[in-house]
Amino acid sequence: MLAGCGDISASSASVKRDITPDSAAAVSSGSNEAGTSSAASQTDSSVDSRTFAVDSQISAAKSQQSSESKAGSQSESQSESAAAATDTPDKTSGVGQMTVHFLDVGEGDSTLIESQGHFLLMDGGDRDHSSFVVSYLKKQGISTLDYVIASHFDDDHINGIVGALHVFTVSEMLEPGYAGTTNVYQSLKNIESQKSIVPVVPKVGDSYSMGSISFTVVGPTNYSHDEENDNSLCVLVTCGNNRFLFTGDAQETSEKEICGTGISLSADVLEAGHHGSSTSNSEMLLNAVSPKYMVLSCGRDNSYGLPDQDVIERIRDKGISLFRTDEQGTILATSDGTSITWSTEPSTTWAYGSAEGSSESWDSTISYNAVGDTGTSAKYILNTHTMKFHMPGCKYAEKISKKNYAESNESRDQLIAEGYSPCGWCSP
Repeated sequence: MLAGCGDISASSASVKRDITPDSAAAVSSGSNEAGTSSAASQTDSSVDSRTFAVDSQISAAKSQQSSESKAGSQSESQSESAAAATDTPDKTSGVGQMTVHFLDVGEGDSTLIESQGHFLLMDGGDRDHSSFVVSYLKKQGISTLDYVIASHFDDDHINGIVGALHVFTVSEMLEPGYAGTTNVYQSLKNIESQKSIVPVVPKVGDSYSMGSISFTVVGPTNYSHDEENDNSLCVLVTCGNNRFLFTGDAQETSEKEICGTGISLSADVLEAGHHGSSTSNSEMLLNAVSPKYMVLSCGRDNSYGLPDQDVIERIRDKGISLFRTDEQGTILATSDGTSITWSTEPSTTWAYGSAEGSSESWDSTISYNAVGDTGTSAKYILNTHTMKFHMPGCKYAEKISKKNYAESNESRDQLIAEGYSPCGWCSP
């Protein structure tokens, strides 16, 4: 845990709002039919096929919940056997109940959180996945979203929110305190106005509750950063003893600031910042959060070269279990307030991206510090994209694209002074 990241009590939060069955009346007006957008009409069979597997997971969980409820009079050992057989938490007991849906929206971000019949949508993915997000929410039987949170106004985060606002009633909208400049941002403002939604701009320490969970805004400390990504809302969700941290596209500047707020950032689950970019996911943040699990939302073979190699190395070196939507599709994490159950096993590829739109995997059978016959007399191999330097025999060095490849006979200290960092595997 990072020194200086202490606890903040619920009483010190400057705002606290509750959503209960009696208080979940919608703020927005007008019928859902009148507000239905083209996003919903664009949903086709490809969307249905992408959600089929997740529907099966949810149906199985609901079936297990019913079975466990009926089995209440059976012996304790029988109940434990039934729970173990399905690997699904008991949804009728414990200090809290929550399911977090990390939606597969390609190179974007969208998360649905449900607790006791209440729903929070955080971001909505890009234009290509807006109809998928709307369709997915409909399949959960949602008519009202208790909260919608736009972490920031990048298109790959708010397109699906625009679609959702057209279709669903929204009780409260949270967004950062700066103005976007894109057409999608203007579309967001237009639908908010049409639905009489007045967004709340929260500040650090503001706290909200929904069903059996609560969430607290832990960042940003201000909305005047030069980089708009650093204005991303950072939200810590609590279900009993389990905590999930979401940081949007916040970069190292904002990560450092939220580590200095005095709020404990310790969490079981951390969603990787900015789709696994090296501008985020700093050593300082990972030390402060000390997560057991991380979830990476990114697109397969994306053109941005994400996730970055050094981020993947950092996660692996810390022994963190990693789930990723580019490999595993939509991922569900269910908390009973004590433990977390996942819809799939963690990824084991440790694959990282490249600017050419492909990914490479770590191979445990390869000796990464072995220097073989490489055909070069250079002391080090450089990746000018990732700003890493390698031993000539490092497997990662062999996979560097021609446009990012360079050789150097400078000393280790000279390369570090120039901004390069040593590869975590071959340790040059």
